Amino acid sequence: VHGGNEKKRCVKNLERMLCGTDDERLLNKELGAQLKSQWQQSKKIIKLLLLGPGESGKSTLFRQLKILYGEPATEQQRQAYTATIYHNTVVTMKDLLRHAEAQGIKDQIQDQASAELVLSVPDEAFIGRPLGTAIKALWADPVLQTVWARRHEYQVPDSAAYFFNNIERLMQEKYLASPEDFLYTRVRTSGVVTDAFSIQGVKFEMFDVGGQRSERRKWIHVFSDVTAIIFVAALSEYSYTLFENNDINRMEEAIKLFGEICANSHLQRCSLILFLNKCDLLEEQMKLNPIENVPLWSDFKGISVAEAQSYFLTKFLQRNSNPERSVYPHFTTATDTANIKFVFESCRNIILENNIRGSGF
Repeated sequence: VHGGNEKKRCVKNLERMLCGTDDERLLNKELGAQLKSQWQQSKKIIKLLLLGPGESGKSTLFRQLKILYGEPATEQQRQAYTATIYHNTVVTMKDLLRHAEAQGIKDQIQDQASAELVLSVPDEAFIGRPLGTAIKALWADPVLQTVWARRHEYQVPDSAAYFFNNIERLMQEKYLASPEDFLYTRVRTSGVVTDAFSIQGVKFEMFDVGGQRSERRKWIHVFSDVTAIIFVAALSEYSYTLFENNDINRMEEAIKLFGEICANSHLQRCSLILFLNKCDLLEEQMKLNPIENVPLWSDFKGISVAEAQSYFLTKFLQRNSNPERSVYPHFTTATDTANIKFVFESCRNIILENNIRGSGF
């Protein structure tokens, strides 16, 4: 149990226990002490909720915190990640080939045999040397690079480039996914994923919930007793559209959703931390598709990454209609372990200070 309402309920229960026989009063006193102890113990657990739209990097952040503060991955978990990596790599290369065909440039690919090999294998195929060599050849082809440069027009994950660039390692017979590899895997979150870890004696419970619109109705089930929210949005996806609706801009959706979280009456007491993520991809995206070329962001007048960060941060903060509600913003790269460790240490102090300030029995 946790929070002001729960505290009041505990007090009322204790008041009702004051009547009865001596034995009943003794029993009620012991029960009251137990309830109080449980309530105080729960105050020592930090409930951390990751929210944000789909493709923002929430799940990558979740995995990064597990790597930093959780138990080391088991052999079985690494094998499961390896299978996911094979699937992500094969499926994404197939998608690029299909987009090349849709654009009428597939026949310009130099190694047609490699293209046909990739298209012929199952999505979950093992990447041995023959398939790995084909993927490597295709990734180096100018046609596929042209298609990749337009990936903001399709639902192609940016993280796929990491595996294409590491294909030599993936095709080794004894390849087993590393913790760094975990961060680049793509598995769409459905429902609620939880984990727990301890930092300097403080227990954290972390909840990652699906960001797609169809998943958001499940969010209310994890709003109870939240200590802190980390809202994650991808800075580099200002020109991308939603996975579930190609007519809606991802950044616009993220800003709107952030405003809803700020205004949610169930979440007024918890710390609100804003992670503007994928900073590593922002500069590349600005070169490929300048921010001001997107009609929604035509008022952007800057040229630098720092100016872009400031511009979008302002858009988010303007959605916080409560002047007494503090928002703690950070610019992040969820795949950068050192960056996330530094930022989370700062956030941890904020969370603990706010939790102590709001506690008491």
